[in-house]
Amino acid sequence: MDAYVREISANDLDAMDARQTPEGMTYRHVAREDGTWDVVARSNKYWVAPERADDHTYLERYWSPTVMIRGSMATVWAPYEFEIDGVTHHCGIDVYSFARIDGAWKVSNSMWTVEPEACDELRPADPSAIRPGGPSATDRRVSFSGVAIDRIAGPRIVEERVYLDVSDLLRQPGVDIGSGGGAA
Repeated sequence: MDAYVREISANDLDAMDARQTPEGMTYRHVAREDGTWDVVARSNKYWVAPERADDHTYLERYWSPTVMIRGSMATVWAPYEFEIDGVTHHCGIDVYSFARIDGAWKVSNSMWTVEPEACDELRPADPSAIRPGGPSATDRRVSFSGVAIDRIAGPRIVEERVYLDVSDLLRQPGVDIGSGGGAA
């Protein structure tokens, strides 16, 4: 996910296109002043069309991701902040679905909220949690489905289940952490 967010920040449409599935969909949920939501659906291809290129400077950052992986599918849910030309435009929640296709993780579908008034509520208390960039995840060695995994952030407990921040693994070739596990 870090690589994809860097590509969004760089407005690198070609790299984004290569990292996502063309059949996928996005749903942008924009908070209205009256408390309702405006939901706009678009294909993944919309966001990488050549006419979307512009001269703005973008920066997207996220923190505290909850990552769930099963076989060749994964979901990442995380609060984020989005800047345009060095100014915070909005914050919200990102939800990315990934599919492992031909050995590579691809963004298959995504949803996000656009909440300009929610930044104070959503920003992390510890700025070192912000990704990508900044301080790296805590160095640890953990066994997960029989695979030794380096550089995993500490566990989060959600509804009495333990989730590990394994988002760095989504970028690693040759690692299968689905049922049965094992390095490829």
